[in-house]
Amino acid sequence: MSAGPAGLTVGSILRAAGVECLALEAGSREFIERRPRAGVTEEGAVRGLERRGLARDLLERAELHSACEFRFHGERYRSPYRKLTGSHHWIRPQPLLVTDLVRAYADVRGGQIRFGVREVRLHDMDGDRPSVPYTCPETGGRQVVECSFVAGCDGARGATRARCRRSGRVWRGTTTASAGRRCSPRRRRPVTAWSSAATRTGSPARCRAAPG
Repeated sequence: MSAGPAGLTVGSILRAAGVECLALEAGSREFIERRPRAGVTEEGAVRGLERRGLARDLLERAELHSACEFRFHGERYRSPYRKLTGSHHWIRPQPLLVTDLVRAYADVRGGQIRFGVREVRLHDMDGDRPSVPYTCPETGGRQVVECSFVAGCDGARGATRARCRRSGRVWRGTTTASAGRRCSPRRRRPVTAWSSAATRTGSPARCRAAPG
């Protein structure tokens, strides 16, 4: 749903496959590229980004982190977890990672982002054509995106999670290196979706003014 690491990664994967998609983001581009966030990225996520051509700057500029230190009652205990597990982390502030991913998704792969949106809602999630109404920041009017799939890459406080809670449905989570999943009844194989407003290849998302 939003232009965070998960949504931008999913959007970039879709664009590389020729699928039209749209991200709806509450903040401005300048805001999300400067917003303070965590700075540690796990190895699995980095390798996933690398496989999809999204980790060049991260691998070139981030520092490796291979140990951590615990302090207890004045004593220091160092844990060299890379030696123990073979895995390590990368240190790169998340605003820089988001900047890289926005560039890859929007500037390089031609993905759409609408910044500054408000009051995002999800409708008809159980049908073939779900829709996502939101308030346009320029006009203050309601717009509706009609699409084939909706991916809830909008965090714990986003519209997708809220809708799942209200409907009593189960939230199937997302990761930066994988994909979003539409909220669905508990079942063995959850319904999978791939973008904030993704459409089938060759069928772009339609946006119209909300009635009334």
